[in-house]
Amino acid sequence: MPGINNQDVSQALGTTRRPGRAALEHVLAPRSVAVIGAGRNPLGTGHRVLRNLIGGGFPGRSAR
Repeated sequence: MPGINNQDVSQALGTTRRPGRAALEHVLAPRSVAVIGAGRNPLGTGHRVLRNLIGGGFPGRSAR
């Protein structure tokens, strides 16, 4: 939209500074994850994702 810039949007939302590392912590280092569709079929995508999380040493909690 003409006449609206990022600073205007930030002020309207009440966020006048850029998100830092702490804002990304939930994405980059989650404490828990949920795997939707993790079934018993070892060829299923959800099963493989959950197996890789556990096998890769994910330290957090996982729900399926």
